[in-house]
Amino acid sequence: MRNWLPAMAVRHPVTVLMTFLATLVLGALAYARIPLQMMPSGFSAPYIWVQVPWINATPSEIDTQLVDPVEGQLSTVPGIKTLSSDARAGSASFSMEFHQSVDLDEAYNSVADRLERVLPELPEGVDQYGIFRFNPSDEPVLWAGVTFSKDVEDKYRLLNEKVLPRLERVPGVARIDVWGIDEKQVFIDFDREALAAYKLDLGAVIAALGADNFQLASGRIEDAGQVRFVRSLARYEAIADLAARPVAPNVTLDDVAEINYRVEREASINRVNGDDAVALGISKESNANTVEVCREVLKVVEEMKADPSFEGFDFFAFFNQGELIQGSVDTLLESAGYGGLFAVIVLIVFLRELKVTTLIATAIPLSLLMTVTVLYFIGDSLNLLSLMGLMIATGMVVDNSIVVVETIYRRRQLGEGRDVAAIEGTGEVNLAIVLSTATTMVVFLPIILMSEDAMFSFFMGSLGFPIVFALAASLVVALIFTPVATAVLQGGAITADPPWVGWMSAWHQRGMRWVLTRRFDSALLVLAVIFLTVVLPFQKVGCTDQAKGGMNDFSIRYDLPNTFSFSDKVATVDAIEAVLGGEPRGLGPAGVPQPGERGLDPGQHLCLPPRRL
Repeated sequence: MRNWLPAMAVRHPVTVLMTFLATLVLGALAYARIPLQMMPSGFSAPYIWVQVPWINATPSEIDTQLVDPVEGQLSTVPGIKTLSSDARAGSASFSMEFHQSVDLDEAYNSVADRLERVLPELPEGVDQYGIFRFNPSDEPVLWAGVTFSKDVEDKYRLLNEKVLPRLERVPGVARIDVWGIDEKQVFIDFDREALAAYKLDLGAVIAALGADNFQLASGRIEDAGQVRFVRSLARYEAIADLAARPVAPNVTLDDVAEINYRVEREASINRVNGDDAVALGISKESNANTVEVCREVLKVVEEMKADPSFEGFDFFAFFNQGELIQGSVDTLLESAGYGGLFAVIVLIVFLRELKVTTLIATAIPLSLLMTVTVLYFIGDSLNLLSLMGLMIATGMVVDNSIVVVETIYRRRQLGEGRDVAAIEGTGEVNLAIVLSTATTMVVFLPIILMSEDAMFSFFMGSLGFPIVFALAASLVVALIFTPVATAVLQGGAITADPPWVGWMSAWHQRGMRWVLTRRFDSALLVLAVIFLTVVLPFQKVGCTDQAKGGMNDFSIRYDLPNTFSFSDKVATVDAIEAVLGGEPRGLGPAGVPQPGERGLDPGQHLCLPPRRL
């Protein structure tokens, strides 16, 4: 009964080989189409953040008139674990942590409901709010800085009318967030003394200017079967036209006002390598391939740099998820290659048959492709955690095939035929390899299914399930594919083991005899080895939830006193940037936001060049 599976496989070799060939093709297609992401999607951290702006309000006003009523309403949201608030000039923010069992979609709706209730009670001028929750799939896959040459007069128009539309057309790009640039506007600063001297009413002048500047649909004209739409245009096309606009007999607007075309105020600054820059955060669509999106964006950027119509801007990508993911994929392939190479070397040394060695080595790509196929059809992705799981499984998927091949090889040495040795050899060890594989697989179940921390279980599942799938695939390969391939390939006579194998076996027998005759001494020796290699080193190894990465970049954040003005903050950033800029490195955006304005936190993001050893 234990031999029915290998017997069925050996008696139908063409069916088995064609099935596994189809599996290889399906795995290759799944690998080409499966999404590549930085982190697994589908989990939302149990946190919700709320921001309520109140422009030009002081922290004390916000604390008493805004934070207290909002906090009172938010505290009634079901399932909330902790609630904290922060009042600063221009806005109030609230952070809520929920219990792991809470449905965040319902919690989000409850928070929105509470805010709508309290909104009429808030001071005048507070009429909007923002609710945020973290989702890894919403994070930008590419952070970049765009710098402009000094001869570009209107950076906003170049960016929004030419650069951004070109980037937004890249397949897979969902949105592009922009920091550090504001649209220029026309500002008219009236001179009250001049108005009084010319006896002009300020309200009348403003009303006249508003009446002048409009565009209006004025109907249509039908002529010879053609329809032409008519629009009345009365818009100023240049500052000079506006300045020459008469406001009284022999009096122009330029005589009573100063006209400027500028941004309202500098809300934030961003720099790349010391030059003024705009920060871009490019996010992808949920089902898009991160590597492809990042690659296409950079390709379009290179095309724009070569286009004379885009002259005057430069693009610097200081965080690229696509490169990190591609590096992980390359590491996986390299790990699989080295694992297969070492397995081939060991098997050639002991089996001395290239065909059988090649057969066992095929278990690695076959098992991994079967795993990728399963991940693709269950809607998962290749991310850093699943790739790590596949790398761990690379060295484990050949174990079952090695055991099966060694048993078949030993039976062939005893004189059994190819088919009999393949069937009986596999049947002899099938229960052992099934149990050993199952014990390895169930190790991950308590971590994935029984942890009280939903976040920990989710990320451990992203790591553990690929290992489980790979081990299950390796078991299928060992019990079905390996006996068939061994029976087909091992057609010649089996040679005896070389003398050095006999010497190793003899030394092994002596060692086992010594252990069995000196059990107490052996137990003490094992305990001493465990103490020296496990207990002592474990006490010296640090524990952290953050690995020391080699991403060659890091961020510096610093808090500045509330008394600092915008110019003080800029001076501080200049001083720190001068120190950091002295080294050969790429500086990412250095941001200085105004209170209540949208911008980067004060700090620098540094990208170091790879260190050459």
